Amino acid sequence: MAVDLSPAVERAADAARQRAGGLPRLADWFLALTDDEDGKPVALLERAAVDVPAVRAAAGPDPTVAPPPPVLYAAARERSIALRGDPAVTTEFVLLAVLAADSGFADRLAAAGLRLADLE
Repeated sequence: MAVDLSPAVERAADAARQRAGGLPRLADWFLALTDDEDGKPVALLERAAVDVPAVRAAAGPDPTVAPPPPVLYAAARERSIALRGDPAVTTEFVLLAVLAADSGFADRLAAAGLRLADLE
């Protein structure tokens, strides 16, 4: 099944790979998704009153290798369907998939004020 990725997701994936110099870690994905101050992930975080610079600082460096992109995209697609009834994979849903991928990474960000439950 083909996944409908937004251009912003494709750019974030490229940025995550470039940051990592190979296999992206969860921190690489998180930072790539939140690089654009006007992007959907940052808007989502700001709506939840998250201190974006503080959470970005807490995100890295983290050694946790991210799941392969198809796994992240499948998780993002499921969340997109559940939350808005649309299978398109956009950056805010990839962000949710990244945050849900590893409890240790999620706990680090929660300590900086970002809780996945506050975003969904």
